Amino acid sequence: MKKSVLIASLALAVFSATGAAIQSVAPANAQVVATQGVKVHEIDLKGAMNVRDLGGYRTTDGKTIKSGRIIRSASLANLTKADQQKLTRTCNLKYDVDLRTPMEMKAAPDPTMAGVDFIKDPVFKNVNTSSNQTITDKTMEQGYTNFVTTKQARTAYHNLFTTLLNNKGNSAVLYHCSAGKDRAGAGTIFILSALGVKKLTIVDDYLATKGVYEKHYAQLKKSGASQKELQTVKALEDVKPAYINATYSAVKKHYGTMDNFLNKGLRVSNTDIAKLRAMYLK
Repeated sequence: MKKSVLIASLALAVFSATGAAIQSVAPANAQVVATQGVKVHEIDLKGAMNVRDLGGYRTTDGKTIKSGRIIRSASLANLTKADQQKLTRTCNLKYDVDLRTPMEMKAAPDPTMAGVDFIKDPVFKNVNTSSNQTITDKTMEQGYTNFVTTKQARTAYHNLFTTLLNNKGNSAVLYHCSAGKDRAGAGTIFILSALGVKKLTIVDDYLATKGVYEKHYAQLKKSGASQKELQTVKALEDVKPAYINATYSAVKKHYGTMDNFLNKGLRVSNTDIAKLRAMYLK
């Protein structure tokens, strides 16, 4: 199996099983639609896709996220030496937070980078998955609900916020999963919400991933991947409003508001949020 398809198959663990019962998807009572578009700030690396600086997004009170402080990414396993130097020297990277399962970390480990603290922070536990399992929109929506409803996921995102709060000076925190859009995407929803970015901007940032992986899908198809492999990769790499809506709906169903979820679900206090805004906004 091709390496990129293998990683996608490992990522299947996120949605097929989590070590806990999959929750039913909450009613679609928090629908959001991307209409405004956003300007994303990609960091060009040869060995990693979908690497983006969250800097530049505006908050509802007119402030802006500082550039070079918070970075989201797909897998870092294939970083070149030049990529690593760019992250450590140009981006001033201090923390690499890996949201993948231990199985994924073992199969495609992050490189050790000088001066960078590596943090294992799995959103979901190791599981055994069937290669014959079909990924559907319903499967994906269940996974996005689990970002809110499972204790393991909430603990992981709490740890991500703790790392952001512990960051010093002008150094950067990078967090990633395998594709950089699901587990990392949920982390981005929560971080941007805590910083006060409006929902439409958050959704548009999530949907901006689509163009990156349309190119990847085309490359796999050209390289001769099987139809089944292509279907799996397409399902796992696609981004749709319904997926992010499942997260918002779960927040509304179980916590009422995003602020309550941050406070009670992720144990990020209002004092923490005020500190985060002081650290990462200008």
